Amino acid sequence: MSMKRDNRVAIITDTGVIFTYRQLNQAISESGKLFGHQQKKIVAIICKNTIGCILCYLACMKKKYVPLLVPEDIQNQALESLCQSYKVDYICVPEDKISGIESCGSIHDYCIYTMKQDEQYEEINTDLALLLMTSGSTGNHKCVRISYQNLEDNTKSICEALEIQLDDRAITSLPMNYTYGLSIIHTHLYRGAILLLTNKRIVDFQFWEFFAENKGTTF
Repeated sequence: MSMKRDNRVAIITDTGVIFTYRQLNQAISESGKLFGHQQKKIVAIICKNTIGCILCYLACMKKKYVPLLVPEDIQNQALESLCQSYKVDYICVPEDKISGIESCGSIHDYCIYTMKQDEQYEEINTDLALLLMTSGSTGNHKCVRISYQNLEDNTKSICEALEIQLDDRAITSLPMNYTYGLSIIHTHLYRGAILLLTNKRIVDFQFWEFFAENKGTTF
């Protein structure tokens, strides 16, 4: 999905970081270089609503890599098993999630690690854009496969149905590994609106304080 490339504000984080659309596109391009230039790969991303996670995700999408979105609370054993099942090539995690292993780069609060796979490379369908884990699938590793056309059509349909405008300011009230949480990110960046990025929960006072201070319109 294409985004604007002007100096309108794209993202405001609850830590005070502000990205314009121009800056966001530049950061996505720079982040993508950390993944190398190989053929299509699968990248597991442990999801938090932070700028590092967003950049990892958008960099993968730009490079036509396939993000596999993983809940933040996944246990290490389940994560390892998931990576083996889907032959994950890279994993993007919060910088405090894994220690004692050298990363191949960092993007703000996230680190990228290369996963060494012993099995022979298998070609990935060129239409495959995204893997979303189904509810309760941390044990049996079931994912929904989503194509680029699915994403494009769904994003445009939601934008039209909800009449999302340039002056809308949507706050991230759900993790991006949830379909609805991810759609908030897709639709508002696609429309050129502003995304208020927070990992705080809707029941937290700081969530609503951040929402009010930045004149939020949608959650």
